[in-house]
Amino acid sequence: MASNASPTSPSARRWRRREAVDFYEAKHHTEALASLAGIDLAREGIAPAAGATDAWQPGQAAAAGGVTAGWIARFGLLSLAMTRSMDIPAKVFAGIFAILPERLAGAADRRRFAPFSLFPPALRDLALVVDSAEPAAAVRERLASIAREAAGRAFALDQIDVFDVYQGRELPEGSKNLAFSLVFRAADRTLTDDEVNAALKKIQDEIARTTRYSVRK
Repeated sequence: MASNASPTSPSARRWRRREAVDFYEAKHHTEALASLAGIDLAREGIAPAAGATDAWQPGQAAAAGGVTAGWIARFGLLSLAMTRSMDIPAKVFAGIFAILPERLAGAADRRRFAPFSLFPPALRDLALVVDSAEPAAAVRERLASIAREAAGRAFALDQIDVFDVYQGRELPEGSKNLAFSLVFRAADRTLTDDEVNAALKKIQDEIARTTRYSVRK
């Protein structure tokens, strides 16, 4: 499924059902928080958090950084024993990032203002059929990487969101449909339909070539 839509569509779709929060969602938000302090968790050594603290469920949480690094990151499933002792019946996924003030000041000094575009965005929808066990956040990360590569230096992927999750009839057993909205924008001009559609075609071709996902027409 690929279609044009109004730039306001992503916010209008937020009422739709979303997938439950999982490990990858906690990881995504923790990485975003760390990046604001100049720490790229993707380049750091991430290891299981089991045994580091009683707050996390063994085998379902991860850790990075430490005292010598001047910052720490933890994310994943909170200890089931702890949450049950607090009368919380559901699983709770969370993340934490802490950094020493001197490290934060250094990161702030390196950050610079990035001008934003005043030109209108171009929105495209893309629906992917994936394995039902595949976390939506993991699919989103892979799709975002492919989309950025497809856009190249001509323009940028401004935003990507999951706006619908569907399982049921018309889909193969053991699969689900994830619908994404992709927002593209150029810093110096209004994008044309032809160049955005060309990028979308590259995205679809790359998905077919390098992933197990299938594009739903």
